[in-house]
Amino acid sequence: MLFPENESQQLEVLLFSKNPNPMWIYNQNNLQFLDVNEAAVAHYGYSREEFLQMRITDICPPENVPIFREYLEKKHTDLHFSGQCLHRRKDGQILDVEVVTHTINYANYNARLVNIRDITEHKRIERKLQEQNEFLRRIFESIPLMIALIDTNGKLQWVNQEWESVLGWKFKDFQAGDVLEALYPNAEYRQDVINFMQSAQHNWADFRTQVRDGDLLDTSWTNVKLSNGQIITIGQDITERKRTELALKSQAEREQLMRTVAQRIRQSLNLQDILNATVQEVRDLLGVDRVVVYQFDSEMIGTIMAESVEPGWRVSLGVEIYDTCFQTGKGAQYYQVNKRAIANIYEAGLTDCHIRLLEQFEVKANLVVPILLEVSSQG
Repeated sequence: MLFPENESQQLEVLLFSKNPNPMWIYNQNNLQFLDVNEAAVAHYGYSREEFLQMRITDICPPENVPIFREYLEKKHTDLHFSGQCLHRRKDGQILDVEVVTHTINYANYNARLVNIRDITEHKRIERKLQEQNEFLRRIFESIPLMIALIDTNGKLQWVNQEWESVLGWKFKDFQAGDVLEALYPNAEYRQDVINFMQSAQHNWADFRTQVRDGDLLDTSWTNVKLSNGQIITIGQDITERKRTELALKSQAEREQLMRTVAQRIRQSLNLQDILNATVQEVRDLLGVDRVVVYQFDSEMIGTIMAESVEPGWRVSLGVEIYDTCFQTGKGAQYYQVNKRAIANIYEAGLTDCHIRLLEQFEVKANLVVPILLEVSSQG
């Protein structure tokens, strides 16, 4: 390589011949290689003599030659970062490279000095990361779990589609807002959620989460704390699970009630003992204030035969009721074993006589289940 006379041979060796990056000089008029350094020979697999018989386009993949020629037609500054492109080694391997060029005068040729940085491995890792990110993105978007990323300041960084679908909120809703305040408006409850998130325990915890329309949703969450302090929260809608658990609990309680009543029957054949035990068990099961067994005689005059009542309420055990409402035929429906649940006696379309009867016993809502014993009716 020829440098100006005021440059030393040592500088030539340092900057070009022994440079660890592949370098060469080519003629800008005919694209012929004029000189190459040792790194170019080692990296591309061509001997120096072979290089000097080649043009710069010979190391470009054929499909990239038109792009390279288009680049050459543009005017460039003396020092120019040409960007990234593909080169081909002698053995056919394609290299990803970054190219920096500089216009020089070389042996009276209008030439360019080229410095190459091989970024093939960097590109391979980059593509691998992109593939992994795409793989994770597809998982996060298709998995039926809510996933969100929250930074160290509690700001929402990313959510998946399931998160938006289940909670009704959109990621853009929290560009400037506090996501945890929206999901958990109660400050004390919200702090419990924050404490659980920051603990990053490898377990699930159930929380009542407020969705966008204001309803509370049964959810369960677990968290993964990243090395940079950010937290990935993973959640699921457990409404159906809670409903199933409640149904199973109710079923178990009913079965327990039946076992208890059966046990009472085995212990005593006395009907009154059985009724007394039954009303207590039913009240415990339903969590209500009062349960009674009310018996009608043939004239529809009733007597409260058994009662379990919450302390503080009026006791009605043994009370006989002479009610014209039932005597005029309004109680006949019970002979048909028609069950009835009333949430509010004043909004159920009851007759005045029926309402007055219920008011005597401080009833505001009730459930009536007829029990037929031969020709008599108890309820």
